[in-house]
Amino acid sequence: MPSYAKLYKYTGDSHYLEVARVLLHDTKSMVALPGRLYDMKGPGWQQEHWHMGPGGRGVGSHRFWLPWITANHLAGISGLEELDPDLFKALSHPPAH
Repeated sequence: MPSYAKLYKYTGDSHYLEVARVLLHDTKSMVALPGRLYDMKGPGWQQEHWHMGPGGRGVGSHRFWLPWITANHLAGISGLEELDPDLFKALSHPPAH
């Protein structure tokens, strides 16, 4: 995510800004939240992957917490905030229509 924000800052190409926004918001949809655990153990747990092959296309197959996923998300979020706090704030809120 910080890489796309950097590309946006260097080029001014809004495509890279939108990719950074998607990576900030739309890649964590299977995080268990209070009241919406799916079938995971507790809030904060996230499905590692889901597969596209035979035997359950689109179905996740890992139901244990894997710390590297959380660390990866936090590294991207903090990296974006560190790169440009104002851009981070702008991307953290819904876009103005």
